[in-house]
Amino acid sequence: MTEHFSSAPSSPHIPRILIAENNFDIFESLVNTIKGGQLHCDFDLCTSRDHALRKLIGPPYHLIISGVHLAEMDDFFLLKQTKDLHTQAPFVVTAGTSDKESARHALSKGAFHLIRHPLDPEETASTIWLALWHNKLIALLASQEKAVEKYHQHMAAYPADKKMEERFNKVLSYVQKTVLVAEESMQRIEISNACFADVAQMVEKQALEQAFQRLSVLSASPL
Repeated sequence: MTEHFSSAPSSPHIPRILIAENNFDIFESLVNTIKGGQLHCDFDLCTSRDHALRKLIGPPYHLIISGVHLAEMDDFFLLKQTKDLHTQAPFVVTAGTSDKESARHALSKGAFHLIRHPLDPEETASTIWLALWHNKLIALLASQEKAVEKYHQHMAAYPADKKMEERFNKVLSYVQKTVLVAEESMQRIEISNACFADVAQMVEKQALEQAFQRLSVLSASPL
């Protein structure tokens, strides 16, 4: 089995997705769904947890998708490492009817969302859109906080620097506008029927609620 697949030439502007999955049919379904949804992404496929861990040490990913059993190995070590190394990358697990308890544990350990299989193309595309926009929003908010921190440090050292103050206010205004654009984009693509709040914490809460709704559907399905 091939352990790497790239859907487009590498670019710093193209989202990178790591798929840790030992079922190639699920990987293929994920890729086809993403391509069908006009998402331009680079993909890395890892068929083992250890290979995924090695990949995580490299350039950061925008999204991690893992089969729930690979995620569950060694008390969700892959999920923990993802949070340690890539705090902005949402971790999404795929699970079938027989995996409902493992999926529940993954969500309780901090997984961002759940994709049920057999995959529903619309539901899967919505989940991936949501995760990527959450990643983008977190990055924008972090950039704004970092800019504010640097500004205060500079003004503490040079309190009379009026040019710096004017320049900073212009940059901060641009960042705030970019955050608003990201939030509006999330609403336009209608990832969820609910209205998303204007902060990343509310986006994450909505994703978790959706994940548990899907988990309840899995629990109601016959084994």
